[in-house]
Amino acid sequence: MNTSIRNRAAALAIAASASLAGIGIAGGPALASPNAETNAEVTIGDAGEQKPASAKYPTDPVDYADELVRAFGADDRDRVSELATGDARAALYSHDYRYQDPWVRTESRVHGDTEYVDYTNTNTQTRLSVSVRIETVADAQPDAVYSVEFVSQEIPD
Repeated sequence: MNTSIRNRAAALAIAASASLAGIGIAGGPALASPNAETNAEVTIGDAGEQKPASAKYPTDPVDYADELVRAFGADDRDRVSELATGDARAALYSHDYRYQDPWVRTESRVHGDTEYVDYTNTNTQTRLSVSVRIETVADAQPDAVYSVEFVSQEIPD
């Protein structure tokens, strides 16, 4: 089995187990989960936290999407630029992000070579779908997020 297929299979297995386990990422107050059994908690980490060079890009598609949502919530445009393509960044920042927090991961699913990770903003009920290339993530490469879509938006008065 060639390395690319093996990496993809490993990434899919990890993503499936993480989704089933409802793994959350803690570190700050920005993203909350009302039901930890079905929704994973994703929060913005400490901005001063240093990551080793080997951890520059997550190797799990759901973690990769979570990292993008955290960077977006923190308005860390440099990190968003590392994780997402130009088209995905344009779509992300075309959204009125004054109400970006808190986001809750609600679902992730694999279709073909893409993992789709969905989030809901608990303040606005806006839904965000993040499309992540599984092979790019498995290879720990930049620009794995190639599409983001805001499905609905209700901004409070």
